[in-house]
Amino acid sequence: MFSPYTRSINIFCRMALIIGMLLLSSALRAEVFKFRATQSFAFERGADVANEDALAFAATSLENRMNATTTLSWRKRLDNGNTLAFSQTFEALAYPKYDNLNRLTSHTQAAYRFKLGARSRWSVQLKTKYSMAKALEQTIYQRLRAGATFRFRANKVNTLRFRARLGYRDQNDLRFRGFDQREALIEIGHDRRLAKPGARISTTIYAENRRADARKFSYDEYGLRFRAKYPIHRDLAVHGGVSLYRRNYHGPFSTAIPIFRKETRIKAAVEVAKVYSDRITGFARIGWDANQSSISLRDYQGLTFGIGLTIRLK
Repeated sequence: MFSPYTRSINIFCRMALIIGMLLLSSALRAEVFKFRATQSFAFERGADVANEDALAFAATSLENRMNATTTLSWRKRLDNGNTLAFSQTFEALAYPKYDNLNRLTSHTQAAYRFKLGARSRWSVQLKTKYSMAKALEQTIYQRLRAGATFRFRANKVNTLRFRARLGYRDQNDLRFRGFDQREALIEIGHDRRLAKPGARISTTIYAENRRADARKFSYDEYGLRFRAKYPIHRDLAVHGGVSLYRRNYHGPFSTAIPIFRKETRIKAAVEVAKVYSDRITGFARIGWDANQSSISLRDYQGLTFGIGLTIRLK
């Protein structure tokens, strides 16, 4: 069962969501916010989510799945130039081979971005996000995150980013115990615009600490991410990404496997996005995902892919 503390957080978040939706409804009627809605469908292959629910001690592997994601977003540029944004996302994952891995995740997010002075090169974005995952009508977990991102625009092409984020994940103890986590993340990044319009590259280094009720679920993680986008034509673009992280756990994996878990994961992918109309975009990607782990149940590598459509509804 969820703890009294996290039940209070859940009640507060639901009340805030209801109030927020009422305010948004009023704002939309007054045409204050710019509204956007998208629906995407994809068939993909990637790492399963066994280590996040009741299958925590089953082997992690690359599996085929179907993904349907609905995103509703509201955005308003205020008179002073600051930006206020809300979004609601629903993501459904269905695994043809394993019905017990199917899940529905919702994300409710609010963000506020402002400059530190009218002529300042610094801007700040404050963001909070509430997530909930369910499987077979049973809640898997709830998570609340809040953070701040500071951006410094050095010139027209270079921007530096500094981000700090705190979070708390409440695992449903009816599935398994010990996975309630407190999170802390620090991140430094650099964004660069290239000469070709729309082309850009982004590099990020980060450190994250997660403290769980059980030490076997607590870990320190250090990583590097690289992202790039290059438009080939006005309706065709190539996206690429590489990520690398090292993760060290604080306790032995289990009584049956009394080994401290250590992992190094490398992911790389290339995606081609094609705009067919002002409402429909198709995409296809291929990549590689390799996780080298001291625990054989968590050791895997293989080809990943995805193909799908994104439809702009509004």
